[in-house]
Amino acid sequence: MKVRANVDYNQNQLLFPVAHVLSTAPSGAVQGQFYYDTGKSVIYVYNGSSWIASGMVTHTHLISDVINLQTTLDNKTPYGHTHYLSDILDFEGTFSLVNHTHEISQVNGLQSVLDSKASAAHSHSISAITGLQTALDGKSANGHGHAIGDVTGLQTALDGKSDTSHGHAISAITGLQTALDAKAAASHSHAISDTTNLQNTLDLKVPKSGATMGGALVAAAHGTITNWEIVNVAYGTSATPPSSASEGCVYIQYT
Repeated sequence: MKVRANVDYNQNQLLFPVAHVLSTAPSGAVQGQFYYDTGKSVIYVYNGSSWIASGMVTHTHLISDVINLQTTLDNKTPYGHTHYLSDILDFEGTFSLVNHTHEISQVNGLQSVLDSKASAAHSHSISAITGLQTALDGKSANGHGHAIGDVTGLQTALDGKSDTSHGHAISAITGLQTALDAKAAASHSHAISDTTNLQNTLDLKVPKSGATMGGALVAAAHGTITNWEIVNVAYGTSATPPSSASEGCVYIQYT
């Protein structure tokens, strides 16, 4: 339904109204017309020449819109400006140089504070330090000693110890006698029969003297076992070898 004339509610409330919902501003708007912009989620009101967002917090004005603003700005200095020292009245007599000094007397109370301080390099007597003498009296000298009786339990502990150089009877060591009984004396000997197969081995040997060997004498030559026969051994006191010697004959001269 289109209403083509003004509606007078006679100061009655218009309950649950909804603004015209559009994605763009309507054309042919008249002053006072409004709509809800879905893209910006804002109600816009037409002021006769342009659409103004209702309830806008940020807005602008021309300087001329503010009474006397231009005159006030004309009397101001630009933000980034400078001055010569001569432009500042009484500047020279107001401030001190960056690098300047003061006498102690020029600083209020400084001399009194200094008088209550000790020199950087100073010393104290023992009596000047509260409680120091009492603390020292309760200490032992750096190089001091103690009697055994001064150390609680020391004598009892020592009594339970053996002297550094002490001995023990064999019977005092558990199992020692049994172990010794199973040992041979340091100097001892054995019968031939005590050594397994020793007699058989000796029986196969040639006595050093008085033995007669039959057959070939087995000797080692350069690590290889070969049979060498020692035959025609001649010996005597003659200064010359015996005549008629055969190949392999050995001549032994003795005096």
